[in-house]
Amino acid sequence: MHDQPEFAKKPTLADLTRVNPRGATADFGLSFNCVINSSGTLSDCRPIYASPESANKPGLVRALAPLIRLSRVSAALAHDKAYRLTIDVALDTIGSYGMPKECRPPFCMIEGAMPPPPPPPINDPVLAAALNRTRACFEAAWERSTTLRFSAEKALRDRTGQSATDEDRKLALDYVHSRHALAACSADLSATARVLPLNPTDAHSVKSTVDGMKMSYEGQTRYGLAILIGLLDPAAAKVEVSIP
Repeated sequence: MHDQPEFAKKPTLADLTRVNPRGATADFGLSFNCVINSSGTLSDCRPIYASPESANKPGLVRALAPLIRLSRVSAALAHDKAYRLTIDVALDTIGSYGMPKECRPPFCMIEGAMPPPPPPPINDPVLAAALNRTRACFEAAWERSTTLRFSAEKALRDRTGQSATDEDRKLALDYVHSRHALAACSADLSATARVLPLNPTDAHSVKSTVDGMKMSYEGQTRYGLAILIGLLDPAAAKVEVSIP
């Protein structure tokens, strides 16, 4: 279990409505990640992904980050453990697969967000078993990958002012390899779906699951690699990472 933060300040529903890129009545979601300063304010905030994808992610981050402040106790804990703050915000609901339905460690918040509706049940038992295997694989690989990224970030931040070592680079590569394992989780489901005669409902469930996993994988991988590259090479701190 990871520590949850105490917030001295966080966005209100009125704040989210005001910055909404689609108008006050339309839903939107945003995920971003920041360094936590000793005062509890945020800096070096980087977008992970947004829903809809066309949203101005950097602009939304700039608008929302100043509205968030952690308590000094939580800020000190985050600084001691070299944690960054992951924030998921949504105006009303989180789209079916557009955003994560639960917080990811170490810190996160969901403001005004409701869990997405469950996908329709799978009718084909073979496909249902493949879907369950895929979800279990993805969840386990995600947690392992998150732990590896935290270990690499912590090691690199502890060497502030010093050159990265071969061990540091190995830790970063371990994270990269864990993302390959994560991406492979949906291969079983895709392969099973290709050889089965699927009805429209089952085909939609497969596509939604694979698309949602791909979106989460790409956004978090792009963010994680950018952070590690910046820590390994300060000159590349703002590098943009593309996912093929």
